[in-house]
Amino acid sequence: EQGCADIQVKKMERRKIDLSLNSTLHWLFQNLFGRVSFGGGLLKIQAFELKKTYVIEIDDDRIREKWYKRECKPLFIELGIDPTKPIREQEPKPLPDRAELDNIIFDELGLTKRAKGSILGCMRISTAKIKQSE
Repeated sequence: EQGCADIQVKKMERRKIDLSLNSTLHWLFQNLFGRVSFGGGLLKIQAFELKKTYVIEIDDDRIREKWYKRECKPLFIELGIDPTKPIREQEPKPLPDRAELDNIIFDELGLTKRAKGSILGCMRISTAKIKQSE
């Protein structure tokens, strides 16, 4: 697929993969392939596990500038999930800039609206597991 590369095969420019590494899709990959949870959302991921993920090159300085200026927020806030309520019953409502970045990634991959929803649904389940481990 154009724009999508296995990191073990193709050397990429760091400047072009930074946004992809901050996407919800990459968080999902980390949660799927990481093997040791230290609790509180901290997950150890080895280099060989990271090689199973895909990274999208994004050359968009406008959105990059926004991301470099923004404050990093906890996963639940980023995804618009209230951890005090049943997580599996909530529909994620990502922060506007997170949604914008994720849509760039999803569009680059050619994902349908249903596939995008499935990814957010998987992240909802993944965040429920993080909450349980705290």
